Amino acid sequence: MEIRSGSGRTHAVAEAEDTLGPGVASTYRCLGDLPGTDDDPIAFGASSGRLLSRSVDLEDIDGMPRTSAVPASVTPLQPDARPGCHGTYYTVLLPSATGR
Repeated sequence: MEIRSGSGRTHAVAEAEDTLGPGVASTYRCLGDLPGTDDDPIAFGASSGRLLSRSVDLEDIDGMPRTSAVPASVTPLQPDARPGCHGTYYTVLLPSATGR
């Protein structure tokens, strides 16, 4: 899947989660390959840092980028759109059909 914010994008593998409400996605931090490299969520995870901005939505007190409640869209990718991306390494949790 592709996750896209106003500042960037990353690819990830998703898994349904019953405890998340509609319209919410949860990601792990500190995963992913180096900037400028192609995404491979199976090998490296998905970098939520690729969705953040270093110039917009900075904290007034310390200048840190916004790292939670980042508006983003989630788009499924065709299974063959990401060669080598297969397996069970889940980095993004999405609401399940039975979620709250």
